[in-house]
Amino acid sequence: MESAFNHSPDRVEAESAVPLGNRPDGADGAPAGADSLVVEELPSRQRRMLLALAVAAVVVPAALGALAARPEAGHLLTAREAWFLAHVLCGVVIVHAFAGGLATLTARRMTPVKDAVRLLSTVSLAVVSWLTVVSGTWLVYPGYRAKPAPGGDTTDYPQAYLAAHDLDFWHDFGMEWKEHVGWVTPLLATAVAFVAFRYPHVLNRNARTRATATTYFVVAFAAAVVAAGLGTAINAVAPNGFLDQ
Repeated sequence: MESAFNHSPDRVEAESAVPLGNRPDGADGAPAGADSLVVEELPSRQRRMLLALAVAAVVVPAALGALAARPEAGHLLTAREAWFLAHVLCGVVIVHAFAGGLATLTARRMTPVKDAVRLLSTVSLAVVSWLTVVSGTWLVYPGYRAKPAPGGDTTDYPQAYLAAHDLDFWHDFGMEWKEHVGWVTPLLATAVAFVAFRYPHVLNRNARTRATATTYFVVAFAAAVVAAGLGTAINAVAPNGFLDQ
């Protein structure tokens, strides 16, 4: 049996140009009788432009924020504070991207506008979630786990502070879960974004593919919520003085 995703680029382009009503059953990669939603799909050129726009809309502000955190740019924020702020603000984008993606993945009728919203939302969620876990793991987390001098004050060292005040639970459970479960989000979100960009015709006309993509999308967001919730709890218990350094 031929896979629903087993299409060459030429075949995809050729089939996209044929009206849905004139195609034989199974010609679009979906089984006969599949739950078809498509009305009209965006041309490939517009899809590539939207993909570039979604990536640029996330990467450019992140780059500007990094430049603003340089010492020569002033001391409004330290570098750690700037990266922590970017890490937190990514959560706002994730919420909006999830709302747009879920609404269009579960829509009963597709239009070019909904197709564009779905593409922008899924790609944005994937890109932002990668920025979130990368910034958190390699730019914010090192300050959290830094060790004070022997016998020194632990106020500016969250992990050491938790250990010194019998709050190991928040590191052993909270932070360990947060730093691992957070990586589920970009992996699943990237899979959904790839299908939305590369195989929109299958996603629109195959109910099983659409249901699988929706499940992945929801699990990706749920993992982000768990990680954000644990991070908020840890920030409420441990001091954040290391951000000022």
